[in-house]
Amino acid sequence: NTKYTGCDLSRPELGGLLKLAQNYYDHGVFEWLDTQRIADVLIAREELLHICAVAVLQALLLKLEENMIYEPRAYQDVMGTYVRYLHDAFQKGSLAVADLQQWPLQKGLERVEAQSRLLEQRRTGTSAMVLNFCAAR
Repeated sequence: NTKYTGCDLSRPELGGLLKLAQNYYDHGVFEWLDTQRIADVLIAREELLHICAVAVLQALLLKLEENMIYEPRAYQDVMGTYVRYLHDAFQKGSLAVADLQQWPLQKGLERVEAQSRLLEQRRTGTSAMVLNFCAAR
């Protein structure tokens, strides 16, 4: 049972995801191949949750931004998973305060929360139907 010392960013999928997230949140740059990098992390999530949970959390936030547009319950479903993974990682010791400082989770959370609010306003907006009424005299 070894003590968690942080993510091994020399692993291409981990270091690459960190750079992807920083570039996206800081400069709005998202490359076509970034979608595959996120998918690869999420496919390997069971392994990665033990060695770099913060990478899985970051990938979930990045994927959520896309899913929220076309899946009405994406925010609730993915954030439920996010919170569960976060709690498990703290409980198992596979997430450190340094991870939270190094990875842009906060920026990702702020973006998905803002996007969720905007989408909710659009979904709950009403439109009134105006009918012409002609009274017989």
